[in-house]
Amino acid sequence: ALHPWAPREALRAMRSQLRNIAESVDRLAVATDDRALLLLQYLCTREDRNEVLPVVDASAPLAYRYPLAEHVLRASSAETLDVLDDLAEHELLAGRLVDRLFLCPDCNGCRVPVKELCPECKTPNVGTQDSIHHFRCGYVGPESEFIASGRPVCPKCDEELRHIGVEYNRPGRVVICHECGHWASEPDLCAWCIDCNAYYSPEILKVARVSRFRITRGGMQAAQVGRWD
Repeated sequence: ALHPWAPREALRAMRSQLRNIAESVDRLAVATDDRALLLLQYLCTREDRNEVLPVVDASAPLAYRYPLAEHVLRASSAETLDVLDDLAEHELLAGRLVDRLFLCPDCNGCRVPVKELCPECKTPNVGTQDSIHHFRCGYVGPESEFIASGRPVCPKCDEELRHIGVEYNRPGRVVICHECGHWASEPDLCAWCIDCNAYYSPEILKVARVSRFRITRGGMQAAQVGRWD
């Protein structure tokens, strides 16, 4: 789109672009009422815009939409994606990966945030703490266990800890549950489908590819002759 008071040079460039599009359209065979073929013909005549690009839309089934293709195909987001995938499968479009999404294995929804849960009671009310390793007795636990009495004392052997690096060290952080007190080196990871209100292991989530699509040489030939053979 041009500003109403666009410079003369911009108007000349737009006129040249429109002339090129018109000449490209004139060289095409008359399209049938096949909307997928019409999409290929549209891409064939736009040298600088011969790609179908996804845009983020939280309301779409896969959080992405293809507005241009939806408009040409007069189809929903899901139907449009099926057509684009079919054209890519027949090598009339070439897909280039933009994003990978994880989907619910039951409803195919993409609203599946991953939660950290307590391995023992499965509550999400967990946090992290530094761990302490007492050299003499070998006990390892969260820092809160060692300072329960107000001074650093090993909860296993009751020996007071004074010198870090000599009597004890801090090997890393642990996850501790604020509900049951259980602690572990790692939390349980679970994917929560908001739509199903169900938990799933991340390993069983489905994977969906979101791509941008460019017309291929085969797609150009189909567009030019106006048929699929």
